[in-house]
Amino acid sequence: MPKSLLRLLSAILCAAMLVPAGCGKSAADNSFTSFTTEPDPLPPATDRLVIYISETMSMAVNKVLFDRALDTFKKKFPLVEVEVIEDRYRTDSLINMCLEKNGPDLLFDYEFYEDDYLEIIRLYDSDIFYNLDLLFGADAEFRPDDYIPGLFHAGRKDGALRYVPVGAMMYCFVGPKEILEQNGLDIWNTDFFGFADKLARYCAAIAQDRNRWLTDEYGQSFTQRWALPYSGLEYIDYDAKTFDVDTEEFHALMKLCKAAYPVADGRGEKYPFEPNENLIGTRKQEFYGNLTLALPADSYRLHNVVAQYREILSFGYTPVIYVIPAADGGKPRAYGMYPAAVSANGKNIRNAYEFIKILLSPEIQGSIVAGSGTVLLREIEDRLRTPFPLYPSEVPPDIALQEEDIQLYMDMISTARFSAINSVAHRMFYYADHTVYDAMLPYFKGEAGYDECLAELKIRLERYLK
Repeated sequence: MPKSLLRLLSAILCAAMLVPAGCGKSAADNSFTSFTTEPDPLPPATDRLVIYISETMSMAVNKVLFDRALDTFKKKFPLVEVEVIEDRYRTDSLINMCLEKNGPDLLFDYEFYEDDYLEIIRLYDSDIFYNLDLLFGADAEFRPDDYIPGLFHAGRKDGALRYVPVGAMMYCFVGPKEILEQNGLDIWNTDFFGFADKLARYCAAIAQDRNRWLTDEYGQSFTQRWALPYSGLEYIDYDAKTFDVDTEEFHALMKLCKAAYPVADGRGEKYPFEPNENLIGTRKQEFYGNLTLALPADSYRLHNVVAQYREILSFGYTPVIYVIPAADGGKPRAYGMYPAAVSANGKNIRNAYEFIKILLSPEIQGSIVAGSGTVLLREIEDRLRTPFPLYPSEVPPDIALQEEDIQLYMDMISTARFSAINSVAHRMFYYADHTVYDAMLPYFKGEAGYDECLAELKIRLERYLK
């Protein structure tokens, strides 16, 4: 049933980040000439480039992406001296570093260790980032239409392009249609309220079955880890420092979390799968069909979407791919990953821009690493058509995605709304969501009423925004 969750979770997941990505352009606009005057010519090239990357990136797969781009840059510009700074700066330190006389020119995959969107806004409001519209808009060779529509909207703040996402993700479910329908979870053609109602009914039905769970493949909490961060409810206006939790959508989500809590956080038993367990063959079939309604980890990665689809097909089920409509009734959300930005105080802006173009190039985007979240439309379609040599190894290579499902996924990603997010997908659980979870927990547990917990939540959100 995991795949069920797959779908389910996508709902919550795909719906969205809490913060709108900026104004001045439509969400599907990838153009760069939003200014009224002609852009200045590209700045001259220099003989140096200073790059800042997160210290923790050395442990991530995107470090491989960066290293490949660095090697390509050095071959293309052999006379340019490149210095790479690896550190773990917090917001104030990052701002101060960019204001230094010999600070970095390019920042790639920098992280926000406070896990707080207010810190992200403070960083972009500091004006330390160069407006990339002025670079892309002056480059007649760059082809924005080659990329996911609306992708660059994720990097906009107050109308200016502050950073470019080098990767992208869209949470979607890939589940066994027959099992989903047997459990009343035919939710791929419903709205947010229909999804919440059907999932809540399912949670009530499995409450007495000790083998059924509502979690992800790693056993992480559905209500705490997934539901709140990806609900799609923009209940906070970070610019105005206001919030609104008196909506039908918020109430529906809280009721869903209450229904899910006993079969997610409150089970008390040991989760039947070990974290990071290599679920293949019979064990994976058991995961899909018998034990749990779960979201296989990292389902936003394109190669996992392909692998899950092929697994389900090999087990004799009909795979179904879908995303749950956003809570606000609009298109599902997608998110920019691995941000690349140019320091406004940099001395080597042209070289920094050339490095970003390499990160966005087919050579880098076509790698297996970038393939998990590539931003080139052509590469996405190629990945959907090509079985990955990762897993499951026992699935024959001729088991592949059907053409209609390839087109379905392409339509989903091409019409999704992009929201700004943190650089690392698993760090999207920000402080505001912790606040909601902590304040509403007595309601989830049945120890207090909804209105009582909502009043406490409002007090905490007021304190947080001040």
